[in-house]
Amino acid sequence: MSTPHYLYLLYSTTIDRYYIGTSANLATRYWFHNHTDQGWTLRGQPWALVFARQFASKSEAERWERWLKRNV
Repeated sequence: MSTPHYLYLLYSTTIDRYYIGTSANLATRYWFHNHTDQGWTLRGQPWALVFARQFASKSEAERWERWLKRNV
């Protein structure tokens, strides 16, 4: 059985940018984006969660992630 995954959209007023990602643990991943001291999302802190949707599988969430990144 597949593990549910989330597709999420974050927004940063600091850099006026959106970030699209997927994760099996949305709460932990969101915390990481706002508390890490490394990586791309560091410069956009604080991030606001503006959208999240749960999918039945990682592959389905990633498929929608790719679609959003190509079309938005």
